[in-house]
Amino acid sequence: MSRRPHSAVYSNGRDLTSAGRRTKRVANIDCAARLNKGKAAAAAYLTVRKSVTDNLRTREELTLALQQAGHNPSKERINVYWSASKSLVSFARFCDIAKAEETLPRTGTENDQLVRAFFKLDPDQTGRISCKHLSCIVTTTGEQMSEAEFERIFMRSPFMRDDFFHYIEFCRLVEKTTEKCLNKCLEVARGLEKEEISIANAKYNERPKTCIPRFNIPDAANNLEVNSSSNSNLKHWACRRFNGSFYFDDEGNIVTHQYILEISTACNVWLTIEPLFPNSIEENCLIDCLIYVFKDGDSSTQLVSFTENRDDEGCYYLGTKFEPGRYFLQPFTSGCRLKNSHSNFETDSSFVSRKSLIRQSPVDGERRLRLTDEYRDVLACIFKVVDLDGNGRLNRQEFTLFQWQSCGEELTDDEWKALKDNFEMEEGELTLNGFLDAHLVEAENNDGDEDDLWKTLHCMGYDDSLRLVHACPFLLTVCTEEQVTRLRVSALKNSGPSLEKAICRQVMEVGTSSKIRNMNDLTLYSFIGGHSAILAVQNKAHSMVAVRLDCTSSENCCSHRGNLDYVLHVAPKATLIGHYLMPLNDKENWKVICVETLVM
Repeated sequence: MSRRPHSAVYSNGRDLTSAGRRTKRVANIDCAARLNKGKAAAAAYLTVRKSVTDNLRTREELTLALQQAGHNPSKERINVYWSASKSLVSFARFCDIAKAEETLPRTGTENDQLVRAFFKLDPDQTGRISCKHLSCIVTTTGEQMSEAEFERIFMRSPFMRDDFFHYIEFCRLVEKTTEKCLNKCLEVARGLEKEEISIANAKYNERPKTCIPRFNIPDAANNLEVNSSSNSNLKHWACRRFNGSFYFDDEGNIVTHQYILEISTACNVWLTIEPLFPNSIEENCLIDCLIYVFKDGDSSTQLVSFTENRDDEGCYYLGTKFEPGRYFLQPFTSGCRLKNSHSNFETDSSFVSRKSLIRQSPVDGERRLRLTDEYRDVLACIFKVVDLDGNGRLNRQEFTLFQWQSCGEELTDDEWKALKDNFEMEEGELTLNGFLDAHLVEAENNDGDEDDLWKTLHCMGYDDSLRLVHACPFLLTVCTEEQVTRLRVSALKNSGPSLEKAICRQVMEVGTSSKIRNMNDLTLYSFIGGHSAILAVQNKAHSMVAVRLDCTSSENCCSHRGNLDYVLHVAPKATLIGHYLMPLNDKENWKVICVETLVM
C-alpha cells in the first residue's frame, strides 16, 4: 500500500510586527525522500532509524548513520552539520550531509589513513606505540579523549600488551568491523528493492513492515513484524497479552488500566500496544496508544523508556533490554483523537433517537423481556475488553474494575457471591452467558426501563447509536526471550501528574527551546515527532504566568485541548504541557504554527 509519508522539519522565526513581539514557530512536516547513491544512503539511515520518515535526533545518531554509510566524520564537522540542521536531521538533510562527506579530499582507504596516522607516532614503523606516549597524544591534542575513554578503548583492549599498543593488529580489526558494517548496510539495501522514493510527487511504496529492535537479539527475532500478535518470529519467546482500555471519568479525565511487570533476570523485551478494535476507528485517524515504562526505585520511580515508534496500523512498539526489577507500565493517549463523552451524554433526548436495548417476546403465553441482538453484540464486545487476561471469563478483579468504571462502585463480597450463585460460572469466573444474563436480570428488575443500561454503555464509551467513540480498547503484548517475567493489572485510574512531569522532562531533553518574549524565566519547549508534536512551557519565576498558545494557523492539525487557541496558566517553578498535537489525517502533510503571547 502506498501512502504519503511525512517527517518533521522544525524552523524558528520571529514575528516583530505585533505589539506583543510574538514568536512564530513553524514545523513543516513534509516528505523528504531524496537518495544519495541509490539505496546506500537509505540503508545506512535505516540501521539507525526505523523509517526514512523518522528524524535523526542526536549527534550520536547522525555520526553512527554516516559511519554506516562508510564515512568517518570528525566531531567538528558533526557539530557544523548539527547546528545547521537545528537539532533534527531529516533523511533529505542526511543525504545532503553524506554527499558533502563524499566530496572531502581523501588519499587511500580509511584503513590506510589510520595506519599512516599511527606511523607518524611510530617513525620506525615497529607496529607498536608505548602506552604513555599514546595516552599523551590522544588526551591532549586534536579531538581529545577523556582518561575514561582512553581506558575503555585502549587499555582494556587485547592489543595493549607489555605497556605497548599494537596498532597494526588494531587497524586490521577496524577494517574487518568496517566491512561488517558495510555488509549490514547491503543486507538492508537488498530489502529495499520494492521501495520507490520519488522527489517529484513525494510518495513512496513502503518496505515490508519489519523493524529491527535496538538491541542484539537472536537471529530468530532479527526481522520482527511490528504487530507481534501475529508475528511467527516470536514463537520461541515467552509472550503475555492483556487487554485494556482508555475511558473518560465523570470529570472528563482519561483513565486507563495500568500494569506491573516484574523481571527476575536481565532480558531483552519486545513490547507493543495497539487498538483492540482497529476497524471501529475512523480511517486515517488512528488513536494514539503509547506505553511509558517506569522502574520502581528505592525512593522514587524513573522513566526508562516508551513506545516511540508506530506502524501504519496504529501499533506502537519498543525493543530494549530490561534489568531485573519491578516496572510500571502506564498506557497513554494524548486525547487529540479520543473524544470526550460528556457533550454527547448530555444531549437532549428529543434530538437523539436511541436504539432499543430490550424487546418483549412471547414465551409460554407470557411476554418476556429479551436483549436485542445489537445490544447483545455490544455487551459481547464489552466482555472482551474487560476480560483483561483474555481467557474468555471474568475473574473477580476484572468484574470489579468493570463495575468501578460503569457505576463508580466497588464490588462487595456479597455481590460477587450473588453472581456466583445465580449466573453461569466456569472455574469460579463469570462466563459470557452469565454476563449477558446479569444484564437481562437488571432490565427485568427495572421493569424494562433502560436508563441504567444506557448509563453503563455511556460509561464504557458508547454513544446513543451504540458506536464505540468515547473509549479506546487496546491490546498490550510483552514478549521476552525467556520465561522470567510476571505481568499483572494493577489499577484502573488516571495517570496523574507523574506521567505529565516525565513527558515534560522528555520534551525538555530532546526538544528545541526558546525564550518567550525574551524572558529568561519563561521558556517554550517544542518536540516534533513523526506522528505527534508537544509544546510545553516552563516557568522559573516566583509567580503564576498565563501564556496564550495560538496554533490556529496550523494545517491538518488537532489539539488535545479541543481548541488550537489555548491560554495555559503555569504555576511558579513548574512546567506544563500546552498542546499535544496530531494531524487530522495521517496520510496528509501537516504543519504546526504556534504563536505564543504572554497574557498580562
